[in-house]
Amino acid sequence: MFPTIIGSEELANNVTNQPSIELYKLDGGKVGDVKELLLNNVPLQMKTLSLEPLLFEIPNFLSSDECAHHIEQAKKTGLVKSDISRMRSQKKGFPVFNTDDNDVVTAKEMKMTIEHSMDIYLEEEDVLKIYNETGIDLNKDGIVTVEELKQTTPNIIKTAVLEFIQDRPEKQPIDNEFTFPYQEHTDEMYQALRDRVGEVTQLSPEIFENHFFKVLKFGKDGFSNGHFGSDSARNKTPCCTNKKDVEGQEVFCRICRYVTVQIFLNDVEEGGETVFPLASNGTVDIGVLREQGVSNIYKSCDAKLKIKPELGKAVIWYNHFIDPESKSLGDMDRHTFNGVCKMVSDEQWVGIYSIDITEEMRKRMMKTVETAPKDEL
Repeated sequence: MFPTIIGSEELANNVTNQPSIELYKLDGGKVGDVKELLLNNVPLQMKTLSLEPLLFEIPNFLSSDECAHHIEQAKKTGLVKSDISRMRSQKKGFPVFNTDDNDVVTAKEMKMTIEHSMDIYLEEEDVLKIYNETGIDLNKDGIVTVEELKQTTPNIIKTAVLEFIQDRPEKQPIDNEFTFPYQEHTDEMYQALRDRVGEVTQLSPEIFENHFFKVLKFGKDGFSNGHFGSDSARNKTPCCTNKKDVEGQEVFCRICRYVTVQIFLNDVEEGGETVFPLASNGTVDIGVLREQGVSNIYKSCDAKLKIKPELGKAVIWYNHFIDPESKSLGDMDRHTFNGVCKMVSDEQWVGIYSIDITEEMRKRMMKTVETAPKDEL
């Protein structure tokens, strides 16, 4: 079901004889600026919707026929339900939010702990029910002490949480279906889409070719709570395009998704807006924002940047900065935290075209600075 993307650890460790490559980012100008484009001989307009994150909107990026084709191909390929068990709950442990820095963990603090570590959105009364079902709260006073936590394991808590939300989709991180409709990349309309994305992003062919295209379907009440499309930069953590190897084993790496191109494949009468709660927000501390309930988009879909689904419209944003010194992939732009509001209409179809950076590419970008003449630095 998942596509194979070029890029291996062997290449990453041997970049000496490889030519250098550079990242590129479009100039957003100021919010509201409109630029005239000619993509595949089709005149279009690109509007800057935000600088934090840098985000553009292109109406009519795809025709109605092209959108219908991608939906039909997705149906033929077959969609599968997004698997929440593959989310962050796979971690061996998780940090406990203890805002008072004392020896007890309140239901509110455990709620935030589960939300941050598992992307699962419970109420305080839900936490108390889980306490009762697991027996974690030994004296049944509604408060778990550090000593009581020592009597259990993260896996016991995770298993109880996953069982609790099975019939409660509104508490899950996401409720949709997805597929990768073009495994061979030979479809003419898919090739036209690739050409159009390549023209508008202006990335070098090597970077641009490292991509995948996924189609999502949101049914009635479907949604996606707040999430990042990439991983934050960590020292010595290599970039990869899949955190699991061919045998399904987890790999020590991070997703380095540079550009996301989201395309609405149908009109939606009500609901299903894509929102960026942290756009132009002075605070990007996720712990603070989770406490404020910003990440629970199913429950509250208010945001300064809220984009209505319209057939053929593309939304383009950069998940990472460019490092000013190395000219390589910089840290993740936390303003890209985004989600999809609960669907009120029957269904929404969305195409996601993502351009990823491999570790080999990242090192070759850094090589650009190392080999450049001094007057170019």
